[in-house]
Amino acid sequence: MLLAAILLVVAGLAVAGGTSAVAVWIAALVCAGVGIGAGNTASTGILLDSVGPQRIVTGLVVWSQLGMVGYLLGPLAGGGVAETLGFGALVIVPLAAAACVVATYFSARSS
Repeated sequence: MLLAAILLVVAGLAVAGGTSAVAVWIAALVCAGVGIGAGNTASTGILLDSVGPQRIVTGLVVWSQLGMVGYLLGPLAGGGVAETLGFGALVIVPLAAAACVVATYFSARSS
């Protein structure tokens, strides 16, 4: 579910950044929103499955703090990309974040 969520977010933001048609933009953001919701649910499940019961609170705190860093850095990076390369290149930011998430996910599963 996590990998499907990542695909929805990246695809939705790629389409939203590359169009000027309002109807397509709305549909793309709905796609990204569904991906964000599914990703949040999936990542919480993975987190809770990964940490022991005695570490759940610590795990949730760290997970939440990492999310806040993403909320801070995402718009900063996206703004820089959009200003420099245009809105069509906006997909670079979620694609880079997705690559980090996928690499971490598979790295953690192999250990």
